[in-house]
Amino acid sequence: MDIEKHIEKLRESNLPVNERMITGVPFDVIEKSDKAKALQLLRTTLHPEYDILSNIYDEINKERELVLKEFQEFFLSPVTSTPENILKAIQKRMIRIMRLIMVYDPVYYLSESPNRKEGPKYDMCKIYWVDDKGKKFMKKTKTFGQLGLSGMEKSVVKLFSDYFTSSTDISWDVKSKHGLTIDLVANIDDEKYAFEVKAINKGNLIETGARLELWETYKREYGINKAKKQQS
Repeated sequence: MDIEKHIEKLRESNLPVNERMITGVPFDVIEKSDKAKALQLLRTTLHPEYDILSNIYDEINKERELVLKEFQEFFLSPVTSTPENILKAIQKRMIRIMRLIMVYDPVYYLSESPNRKEGPKYDMCKIYWVDDKGKKFMKKTKTFGQLGLSGMEKSVVKLFSDYFTSSTDISWDVKSKHGLTIDLVANIDDEKYAFEVKAINKGNLIETGARLELWETYKREYGINKAKKQQS
C-alpha cells in the first residue's frame, strides 16, 4: 500500500458543491416570499444555504480530520510493539482511509435491470466497497426507479426515506399559499423543505445515494453511531 498516496488523496478529497448538490427550500421561506420569488426559488437548484446534505457532509469532513489526526499521532508515538503488530496496525488504518476515500468518491456502476418481455426497465446501481484486505468488491445493488427521468419521483422518495426521514413525512403536490403546486415536501432534521423533483438531476441523485449508502456502511463498520449515543 502506498501510504503517502492514500493520505494525500484523502486530504484533497472534496464533496460535491453547487450544481451537483441536491437542494430544497425551507417551506416557510416559500410561504414568506411573493409568488414570483417562490417560483424562482423552486426552479433554481443552486441554493448552497439550503443544501439538505450539509449536516451529513459536515460529519464526513469531521471524520476525515479525526482519521488523519489519529494516523499522524500513531506514527509519532513511541514504538512499543512487535514489527508484525505495527504492520497490522498500519494496514488497519490504511483500510479505514481507503474506505473514507470511497465515501468522498464512490465507486459504482450503472446498468439497466435485466431485460423483460413486458414491463418497465429500471436504473440499477452496483456500489463497491473495500474489504479488510484492501480489495474492492460489490457491496450492494440499489434500484433508482424506472429508467431515466420517469423514475425520479420514486427515486427521490427512496433516497429521503432511506437516509433522512420516513415515507410518512413526505407529501406530494402540496399547495402553497400562492396557489403554487410544489412537487414534494419533506420533513428533514425537523424542518419542512420544498422540492421541485424536475429540477433534481438524476445522475446527482444516484451519486448521492451511493455516497450515503457507503457513509452508512462506514459508520456501521466503525461504530460511529454507537459512540455518539454513548456520549449523549
